[in-house]
Amino acid sequence: MTEDEAMDLMIDKGFQEDGEAAGKWRRACMSSTQLSTYYMGNIEINDIRKDYQAKAGDSFDILAFHDKLLSFGRSAPKYLRQLIGL
Repeated sequence: MTEDEAMDLMIDKGFQEDGEAAGKWRRACMSSTQLSTYYMGNIEINDIRKDYQAKAGDSFDILAFHDKLLSFGRSAPKYLRQLIGL
């Protein structure tokens, strides 16, 4: 992927601000682990959401789930399961 393609993806499809997208591009170029870290975090959070949704059943509220996750600040996904009661 070229820089222009990546910027287009992040800004137009990912709804990132120009400066944020540019920073992500720079970090991705400097470290080969940057993108895989984002990917693994996404996988872990989606798995947590699925498990939390299964536990909550019909009462699951995606906004309340996100608010609950964000209430723990920058906690690593490996700790979020316990923090949200899974």
